[in-house]
Amino acid sequence: MGWLTTLPAPISISKRNIVETVYQYANAGANRRYSSRQITTTVVEYRSMTEAAANTSASTMSSDSIDGNGKRTVVTVEISRQNDAGAYKITKTTQETTAWSAWSAWNPPL
Repeated sequence: MGWLTTLPAPISISKRNIVETVYQYANAGANRRYSSRQITTTVVEYRSMTEAAANTSASTMSSDSIDGNGKRTVVTVEISRQNDAGAYKITKTTQETTAWSAWSAWNPPL
């Protein structure tokens, strides 16, 4: 069978958004403040390629960077056999984490 020798269009597998919040308590729990950040994880697949095309394409996808606003982006890739007929696929996971927000004002707990 003839598999692709170039990177095909991505197929969306999943996307998940999480808000992570940290609380600080003071005065025996009478007051609290919080800071939060958002984590977005996206998974896509590139399918039906030759092994050479998958290896070549995946070699440039991985990264780990932080921008000037503190947003961190980590991209990881995994190459695996798609089927017994010899097709390969790339599974690319991108995780974007915002910087922690500024602390809120001190407030009584809800």
